[in-house]
Amino acid sequence: LKKNLRAKFEREVSLKQSAENLTELAISHILNKTTAYDAPEHFRITPNRINTFLSADYQATVEIRDEGSRFNPNNLPISYWQEYFHNSPQSYERLYAWSFRQENQAGNLSTTIRNNYLLTLEDLQEV
Repeated sequence: LKKNLRAKFEREVSLKQSAENLTELAISHILNKTTAYDAPEHFRITPNRINTFLSADYQATVEIRDEGSRFNPNNLPISYWQEYFHNSPQSYERLYAWSFRQENQAGNLSTTIRNNYLLTLEDLQEV
């Protein structure tokens, strides 16, 4: 029983590491793509690159979705804001405070909730 449990545990650890490696590969590809606003319409990571990070018996399907219009700055990740305002952290902090609020949940945990958007629906329709 102990041997069986250990084998299952090691398999779970291996799968977890493979998933982390695959996620890192996808994120790295997106962050290093500087030729467009966001991911291309047909975003692909070749099977050879995936096999570099995954064991031969692990099958994975990766799907990255564009979460809205390519011209919608409301969908920009916070990391882009941080990069843009890296010389003015006060501006970033004000924008973040205006855009989000923290809501306390049970057990002293807080959840970040979107409060305001950079562009309104009317602004987006004009764009």
